[in-house]
Amino acid sequence: MAITTQAIELVDVPPDRTNPEHVGFTTADASGAEEIIDAPGSGRSLFIQSITLTCNTDITIDIGAGEGTSAVQTQYFPTIVGAADSGPIKLDFGGKWLKMTANKALVIDASGAGNISGHVVAVQDSADTTS
Repeated sequence: MAITTQAIELVDVPPDRTNPEHVGFTTADASGAEEIIDAPGSGRSLFIQSITLTCNTDITIDIGAGEGTSAVQTQYFPTIVGAADSGPIKLDFGGKWLKMTANKALVIDASGAGNISGHVVAVQDSADTTS
């Protein structure tokens, strides 16, 4: 059995990124992939500090960059298994920020219908200068 890995880049955020966006979202059906935060534009990246999710049904959830054919284009984490009323699921990067692929939206995709609510703390850079 092979293990599939996805490299992610965690970075320190420069001082000019001190005003993060707090984005709350709710969906009743993310099974066709939905954008949580729009792509920031050419040469710009989203930086994610944390993602918190809750769901009220037994579904699997993928989170990543870009929307492909009704799915997450680049999955950043293993599939999250949500259970009915299981409490919050938190992805936190321990004082670092997840740097997403330039000009890609933060996307969620679920295995079926079911209420998912969440909160994302993010910033976007004015120009991609951290590579």
